[in-house]
Amino acid sequence: MMATLTPSQEHAQKKRDIAQAQQEIQAAVQRTWPCFYEKPMKNEVGSDSCHKLSHLQIGMGVRALSLVCNLRGGSTGDIDLYQLIRAYFWDQDARRRINEIVAASLAPKH
Repeated sequence: MMATLTPSQEHAQKKRDIAQAQQEIQAAVQRTWPCFYEKPMKNEVGSDSCHKLSHLQIGMGVRALSLVCNLRGGSTGDIDLYQLIRAYFWDQDARRRINEIVAASLAPKH
């Protein structure tokens, strides 16, 4: 019988699991697109620092999303996730406007 973990132990285990998953995703992106790989930022990125992500780092994120969602690519047809994510991360005014559009789109229609 397994011992029950405390909330603190569960949290620590989840953090380890997430770190392992991040390493696996980064390895998959590096293996698939070695010429587009750049080492991720050392510290976790939040809204106050996402403007520091490089063009290549954002591209890696889009490629990872494309793999996970089985998209044909990050830029296909009328979809350009590369430009969308760059604008969202690098331009605070664009981020605010995009958030407004998303909120309006997802708001319940009366």
